[in-house]
Amino acid sequence: MSVDINDEETRDLVKKTLALTEENNRILRGIRSSARWGRFFSIVWWIIIIAVSGAAYYYYLQPYVEKATEIYNQIGMSGQQAESYGAQFAEFLKQFGNQP
Repeated sequence: MSVDINDEETRDLVKKTLALTEENNRILRGIRSSARWGRFFSIVWWIIIIAVSGAAYYYYLQPYVEKATEIYNQIGMSGQQAESYGAQFAEFLKQFGNQP
């Protein structure tokens, strides 16, 4: 059984195969293009999310964080100051206790 190139049915099959191949090629190029655009917009989306988060922190949360840090530092200084006063009071008591 040999395939006759001049056969009309064979030509039709080759033309249909060529048409399907070209259509598949267009579809695959479209899919690849859509994937590239999807990847691009996904990256842009995450950049926007990170930028908005950073801006929200900078403009809205940073003053509260700075204030909380300042209060924490003041509490730490108050603790050190109380220890200092305690040490001074202990020295005073020692001196007062040594007096006749």
